[in-house]
Amino acid sequence: AYDEWWSAKENDFTRFWPEHADIPATMTTGWYDAFPHAGSDYFAAMAAKNSAPQRLIVGPWSHVGMRGDATFTLDVDFGADSRWGPKRYFDEQLRFFDACLKDGRPLDDAPVHIFVMGGGSGRKTEQGKLDHGGEWREEQEWPLARAREMTLWLADDTLTEDAAAARSGDLRRFTYDPEDPVPTIGGNFCAVGEFPAAGEGMEPMWMRLLNPALLLRNIMTPGPADQKESAEYFTAREPYRRLSERDDVLVYQTEPLTEALEVTGSSVVHLHVSSSALDTDFTAKLIDVYPPNEDYPEGYEMLINDSLIRCRYREGFEQEVLMTPGEQVEVTIHLPPTSNLFAVGHRLRLDVSSSNFPRLERNSNTGEPIGRHTQHLVAENTVHGGRVVLPTIPR
Repeated sequence: AYDEWWSAKENDFTRFWPEHADIPATMTTGWYDAFPHAGSDYFAAMAAKNSAPQRLIVGPWSHVGMRGDATFTLDVDFGADSRWGPKRYFDEQLRFFDACLKDGRPLDDAPVHIFVMGGGSGRKTEQGKLDHGGEWREEQEWPLARAREMTLWLADDTLTEDAAAARSGDLRRFTYDPEDPVPTIGGNFCAVGEFPAAGEGMEPMWMRLLNPALLLRNIMTPGPADQKESAEYFTAREPYRRLSERDDVLVYQTEPLTEALEVTGSSVVHLHVSSSALDTDFTAKLIDVYPPNEDYPEGYEMLINDSLIRCRYREGFEQEVLMTPGEQVEVTIHLPPTSNLFAVGHRLRLDVSSSNFPRLERNSNTGEPIGRHTQHLVAENTVHGGRVVLPTIPR
């Protein structure tokens, strides 16, 4: 739990933001980085308290994509405009430092630059990536003042604005087995790698001389991907199903959209749940569901972002409150910020489960101290209903 150690300045920056210097700053991150929430929250806090100019840049990138030359992140292409590369990266740095340190003239563009993903053809590019597209947009603040909350209710296997339909919907159950977790397929993180053993295609002398970071190979790669198991994903198993076909994944989705829907900002998922366990996890994924086409005859289920709640922390990180088996409680899952245009004909989908491994450590379901469990237990988990609150932008 959150205690004296975690509350120290070196471990909890957020508590000490009021002490941070009033100096010009540019925060940069990507929608598929591990830090879009941290970077955008820090910008908002510094912009509110400081007189010095603050800037925010968020692209469709993973952790190092801003400095890369690719137009894609993992399995999805965002178009030529999404690419910065080293030259643009350093040119922007020089422009910022010239303005702040050299001549003191303010930059003449907006303080916030975000990449709104979406609007592409949905076909496969020459490199074999999904053409999702997108465009840069300037804004004056973050979060966007013109955002409007849209509440979609969980009703059976649908997402609907009709709250009455949600009240009449059935509860849904699934079995969570820590020995058979839902595999991680893309997402918001830096990278998870491993060091290859000596002799695996590497000359031992060079392995000894190289920086260890250069030897890492990915176990997981961040970014957007079709939510379907394959041999390339760690912990995926034959017959390599779509995650929506697993018995331990609950799917809630809209009807095909008749109008484009832009979601820009942080979404929040509220669930009413119960479990046979003293402690378990609930995960939430936001997905842009493409209809089938010639390149993707099964359609394409593009991950936007995801997060989870460990139920013992449902009342805050200051204390651990175990569950009473069978008793219904409310949990809240905060999704990272994003900016995505869900196109006409697409569906907006929310997947709920209890694992996303290995990106997120499995809950043993025992209620024992974290990291010191002695066994894994199977949990029977139930979703009694809920809602997702989306920050939508009028178009």
